Amino acid sequence: MKKSIRAACSKAKLLAVIVPVALALAAGGIVAARLLAAGKTPPDPVVFTVNGEPVTEREYLLSVSHERAGVLTGFIAQGADQGDPDFWVTPVDGQTPLQAVKEAGLKRAARVKAIQAQCKKLGLAGDISFGGFLAYMKDENARRDAAVRAGEPIYGPQQYTEQVLFDIQESNMEDALKKAVAPDLALSDDELYQYYLNGWNNVPTEAGWITIEKLSADFDPDDEQSNASVHELMRVVMERGKLGAAFSDLPGDYPGVGYTTQYLDLRRGSGDPNQQASIQAAQDLDVGEISDLYQDQNAWAVLKVTGRSDVEYKSFDDVKADIQNYELEVKFGDYLDNLANSADIQINGAAYDNIDDALLEG
Repeated sequence: MKKSIRAACSKAKLLAVIVPVALALAAGGIVAARLLAAGKTPPDPVVFTVNGEPVTEREYLLSVSHERAGVLTGFIAQGADQGDPDFWVTPVDGQTPLQAVKEAGLKRAARVKAIQAQCKKLGLAGDISFGGFLAYMKDENARRDAAVRAGEPIYGPQQYTEQVLFDIQESNMEDALKKAVAPDLALSDDELYQYYLNGWNNVPTEAGWITIEKLSADFDPDDEQSNASVHELMRVVMERGKLGAAFSDLPGDYPGVGYTTQYLDLRRGSGDPNQQASIQAAQDLDVGEISDLYQDQNAWAVLKVTGRSDVEYKSFDDVKADIQNYELEVKFGDYLDNLANSADIQINGAAYDNIDDALLEG
């Protein structure tokens, strides 16, 4: 009986240690896990600063988690063996996967902090420290726990993890920043109209098309006699067609003449480039009319229009808002890139070097 009680107590103690240790591993490594198991608060050293704002180890590791899979895939594609125990420290083209994931995580975390710092500068955010984030998460999870206990509805998970809530806050901060700077990034009507002329005027309201029956015969481009004889053959075929003969019946009377039906796309910049000669021959014809003889690459051809729907394009006013929204996304992306590229990043060499164990255990 005493043995069973002792075993049960040991199991309970083990579970009490395992849960916080697992959480600590996800947040930042073996050292943090051991300290949590001992009931102590793990250190969270500053790995680097961005415009004077600190980025701690735990915050940095949240960005690393987004980059790890991409780095892994890239090195495997270059021939690295994922099953090798030394995979993360074996260089490929002069760089190890560990170095690559550290650099990718640094770049992403620095970009996130640069955005946070800009939001703080514009009055869109207050405390952007990781400690402030953890305090907010504690309060939010306490609120959610109380709501669940009271049977009240909540939106999203019952409890947030650091990764999920941090990513949500990152997205919300970008949205708030975009709204704040959008007036400064907006294009004037003259600028919008230039974009319209440079491609947005090709947005159709109706897809214009022509359907045709086509008769053609190839000639040898290096043989003038071949060109002349095929031209004469197709002139006769054309006359037969204009006199009422069915296009589909004529190849049987004239060996070497081919028959096809085609769909011609009239939208600007669309369709098959090889159909341009046929489009030009058909564009002014009504349904039922037959074209004159025309050259289609190394062939002489004639066509009959069997159906058509003329294309209509959206006006500037129709697409003005779409152009503005699209270009705002482009310009805001450039704005964020500039924030990240111009940020003053100061790396704490010791903390950055000592983070390797946490990365290898992640």
